Amino acid sequence: MKSGLRTPSHSQPGSFGWPRKGADSQDSPTVQLGTANRTVNLYPLTNYTFGTKEALFEKDPSVPARFQRMRAEWDTLGMRR
Repeated sequence: MKSGLRTPSHSQPGSFGWPRKGADSQDSPTVQLGTANRTVNLYPLTNYTFGTKEALFEKDPSVPARFQRMRAEWDTLGMRR
């Protein structure tokens, strides 16, 4: 059984995709990816504090009330700068 995928005749096996090598005169530098030895500092949870914040106060009880307030402010103050 043959696969429906074919490699283009102008490319070597395993070298397909975009952009093709040599398609433009300017070659971009390649990046070598390898394993990196990195140190990760782990600190005990006692160094941190976890708490809650108070809820923020909202001027308006609903969205329509907020839009009404904003219309009134527009009439008195105009555009914000």
